[in-house]
Amino acid sequence: MRRQVPSRVISVGDQLVSSATNILVVVAFARESDPELFGIFSLAYAAMIFLVGAARSMVGEVLLVRTDASDLASQNLTRAVLGTGVILGLTGLLVMLPGALLQPKSGVWLALALALPFLVLQELSRFLFIARGQPARALTLDLVWALFSVVTFGLSLVLTISAPGVLRGWIAGAVVSVGVLVAMTRVTPDLRGALAWLVEARRLSARFFLESTTLGATNLLVWYILVIPLGNSGIAALRGVQLLFSPLNTVFNSFRVAMIPELVRSIGTRRYRRRVWELGVGLSVVALVWGGAVLLMPDSVGIHLLGETWELGKGLRLQSFVQYLALAAYVGLLGVFRAHISLRASSSMRAVFAVSTLTLPALLASPFGTEGAAWGFAVAGTLAALWGGVAVLRRADQREVSALRE
Repeated sequence: MRRQVPSRVISVGDQLVSSATNILVVVAFARESDPELFGIFSLAYAAMIFLVGAARSMVGEVLLVRTDASDLASQNLTRAVLGTGVILGLTGLLVMLPGALLQPKSGVWLALALALPFLVLQELSRFLFIARGQPARALTLDLVWALFSVVTFGLSLVLTISAPGVLRGWIAGAVVSVGVLVAMTRVTPDLRGALAWLVEARRLSARFFLESTTLGATNLLVWYILVIPLGNSGIAALRGVQLLFSPLNTVFNSFRVAMIPELVRSIGTRRYRRRVWELGVGLSVVALVWGGAVLLMPDSVGIHLLGETWELGKGLRLQSFVQYLALAAYVGLLGVFRAHISLRASSSMRAVFAVSTLTLPALLASPFGTEGAAWGFAVAGTLAALWGGVAVLRRADQREVSALRE
């Protein structure tokens, strides 16, 4: 008898494919552009990631912590989720248009703004399928998109394709993926149902949105602040080295998204502790292995991946390694807090992360340049993880006191 692949394994695979698709376009763009253009792209891409993350927090993360299988499987919910994607995607498009006017070079901002509705629709549908226990459907969507990205990246290696051309190929993949989504679900977006669902889910949706956008806004704002002391080339150096570590973002998000429904379903059972260990140990091991590989990366590989940006960013690898070790702990703690809907604990940890991220890199950039800014990001992640760890210990102490009183 064939063993069925656990849904959490497929979910992790889907997240890996999804993030790898995004990494490919950034790598290809970095290869085909100079540091100045890559700096502009990095700012536009950061804005796009922020807006997609805001939509994910309002809808996707709420779906992950729900346990009503009949509600998750309903066609009405599917229509509402797609409708929400349309509303939030168009809103994000309008938010990005001023950037397109201020930075018209190569049309990078405009291209990402026009792509945003498709990106949001694709992201929210993936979370719906994962929450339903149908990660294979989410994986199908991402494989379609990945195919376009791989082809575009391959062509950029053998042909002369401009950086904007690489971006257009990636966007085309997102559009086709949404077409597959519509064919797969056979439903149309319901804008009225979307508004009704947001009202019904407003408690968690608003809280998750506030957490995500506060952190996302500070992370986005700090890049614009850092332009002042570092310039676009300095931004390119920081973003370039972070690009080398970005597969860890992929794995971290993959584990968290895949494990939250598993943690929710196993609370109060013997499986729960095992799932927590899987999450924590998995994140830590991957951070150590990948981080070590980046630290040992030779110049030839770095230049092949980042082009001219490699020379600017290769000296910042140690700081980023420390940053991602801290983020492994941070993401694991956030997954546990989400599963228990521990809003106060997750909000306070994210608040520490947001304030530290906004202040420390900017404060250290002026006297110490890009190295100071990189250490600022590393310290911010460490402080947030420590804060979350203290919250867990405090919660454990409270449970112990309650048990003694009983």
